[in-house]
Amino acid sequence: MIIFICVLAILCLIFGVWLFVEPYCIEIKNLELKFENLPKAFEGFSILFLSDIHTSKWGCFEKCLSEKLSLVKECDICVITGDLAYNEKATGNIPRLLSYSKIKGDTYVVLGNTEYKIHNNPEKLCEIYKGFGYVVLRNESTRIEREGEYISVIGVDDPINFLEDLPKAFKGVDENSFKILLSHCPSMGVEAVDYKVNLVLAGHTHGGQVKLPFFTVYTHMNRHKFFNLGLWNGEKLGKVINKKIENFWTVISNGLGTSVFRIRFKALPQIYRIVLKK
Repeated sequence: MIIFICVLAILCLIFGVWLFVEPYCIEIKNLELKFENLPKAFEGFSILFLSDIHTSKWGCFEKCLSEKLSLVKECDICVITGDLAYNEKATGNIPRLLSYSKIKGDTYVVLGNTEYKIHNNPEKLCEIYKGFGYVVLRNESTRIEREGEYISVIGVDDPINFLEDLPKAFKGVDENSFKILLSHCPSMGVEAVDYKVNLVLAGHTHGGQVKLPFFTVYTHMNRHKFFNLGLWNGEKLGKVINKKIENFWTVISNGLGTSVFRIRFKALPQIYRIVLKK
């Protein structure tokens, strides 16, 4: 009995310690995604993909993240899919963090549910991020041009607060162009299939944050709840929604920060470097 209690105590201690260790075990994930319709000029185009930073102060997490960012290879652009900072005061941490990365081009931002918390003013936050030189997309699109060719980048406003407007976001976007959709919540990846999107980048779910055999702390979504984790290509999603989908990938990041408590278990924080290939 005493041995059983000791073993149980040790296991609880290990579990408890790991809850507070994993938030700092940031993994760098390097992906190569292939698309038949990628413009030739964008062969090898690289994206630094971050989500759910949730910075609130410059502490141990921010120091750890800055060190990891310094290890990522050079990227053509950076995208951040919402929940950047806890409040206006903490927004200054974002350019400080990105200063450790090697980004040749622009940084593209969409808003998440944290930007719409009662203590935040989303309009003011947008102005702050634009002041940093970032491209903020709220149900709108832009182009990235290279050697006479281009790709479209579309950003939707926060789906958790039902602020997304896909028809507005895709207005003026060439149907035949290569399209990247940025969304805080991955549910938009399912609905964007009808707009022939090629790459969807999203976060929000934190990869579950704490994943136990019969309980996951954090994957709240208001629709398409199955679409909450990992990599999905057209074949995999098509089987679920019974559609033929080609030239399609969705990357759902575990994000970087945490919600409510700075704990994680079996849901490592992630930095993605994505390279587009023909």
